[in-house]
Amino acid sequence: KNKMDDCVTKCPICMETLQTPRSISCSHTFCQKCLNDHIITSCHGKDSPTGFHCPVCRKYVPGSISNNPSLWAKTFPKNETIEFLIHSADDENVLKFCKPCLNGNKEETASTLCKSCMECLCEGCTDHHKRLTITKDHEVVPLDEIHKPSYLETEEHNCNEHNLRYLDLFCFDHDTPCCSVCSITDHKTCKMDTIKTVFDKIEKENESQQMLSEICRAESHLKKLKEIQKEKQTKIEDKADEIRDETNKLRQEINETLDRLEHKLHENLAKNMKLTQKAIDENMETLSDLLNLSNHCKEFLTSATKRTCSPGYVGEFHKIKKQLKRL
Repeated sequence: KNKMDDCVTKCPICMETLQTPRSISCSHTFCQKCLNDHIITSCHGKDSPTGFHCPVCRKYVPGSISNNPSLWAKTFPKNETIEFLIHSADDENVLKFCKPCLNGNKEETASTLCKSCMECLCEGCTDHHKRLTITKDHEVVPLDEIHKPSYLETEEHNCNEHNLRYLDLFCFDHDTPCCSVCSITDHKTCKMDTIKTVFDKIEKENESQQMLSEICRAESHLKKLKEIQKEKQTKIEDKADEIRDETNKLRQEINETLDRLEHKLHENLAKNMKLTQKAIDENMETLSDLLNLSNHCKEFLTSATKRTCSPGYVGEFHKIKKQLKRL
């Protein structure tokens, strides 16, 4: 039982005892603050969030009419059964004895829990509870089965603001069920009617089927819009791939062109280098010949033994004189 209590009274997010337990449409229950934090995180970055996914089962949970996700958590029904189990942990007699009998100074073993009154009842009081006009519609469950998920599910039958008074009225101005006290304190000028009258009208005029048809039409339209967006996304992705391919092709062509230009440049450079080197080699040979001639002339003119009055000397001298112009 203690393990079961821990299972149903601990928040799946913070793993602590539930504080202000709020149950969402998939029947999972969380601390109001933990649920609020999860909703805000889930809706972050969305332009017009409509709901969120349960952090336990990942089922989609619609938000409230408000466009502000930070206000959604407190609109989910408070799980009075789980809150009752949490508070009863401090007093073992709460789940052990019948509350009406204790009020009459009698100790009768409790066998059921009225989820509307949030009081434990013995067999006798349970029987009376089901017979009284004011309590005959209350949900009474066996105590030994109170921890079952089906009994822990919460439905808004009672008002959380006014001692669990029955929600028997509906406010059309605020689109919300309310109790008789709410109608006096908060909805004095509002258009009101009983829950039964509103329900009978819905059934008589087949409004639920009409609404279902509208939802189906809206769903079909939304699917078409989503398909259009999906096609746009595919086109964008295909266009991006096409641009990438064209860019890669252009880059390859540019690289090939640059390679050809580089090869041509190297060829021309090698050709020009060869021609230039040939010209330099020829000039070097010419200069070497001229230097040899220069040395020959110097040797002839500086040699005293050759300086004689002879036809050979005079002829060689004038020959050198002419060759001097070449130098």
